[in-house]
Amino acid sequence: MREGGSIRGQLIYVDRFGNIFTSIGEKIIKEIAEFGDKLCVNISGKIYRMRLLKSYGYAEAGEAILLINSEGFLEVAVNGGNAAERLGHRVGEPVEVYRC
Repeated sequence: MREGGSIRGQLIYVDRFGNIFTSIGEKIIKEIAEFGDKLCVNISGKIYRMRLLKSYGYAEAGEAILLINSEGFLEVAVNGGNAAERLGHRVGEPVEVYRC
């Protein structure tokens, strides 16, 4: 759901690699950002700055990033790591994304 300059959703799935899928679709993300942009990501009150990237190949090792997954939804990932473990978040938590 878009509210002003921010987009709100929920963490909906964690895959076997620890990538965190959100309920936020690609179309709505592209209304506020392009690939390469840094976005603020608020998950349950913890705020992170992450780049929206086309693929892991654009990320530094260990960098927390945002990707559009194969299903067309925004995903929180760590290049070469487990985002769910590193960031400590679980399915069901609220997420808000906005330009920093």
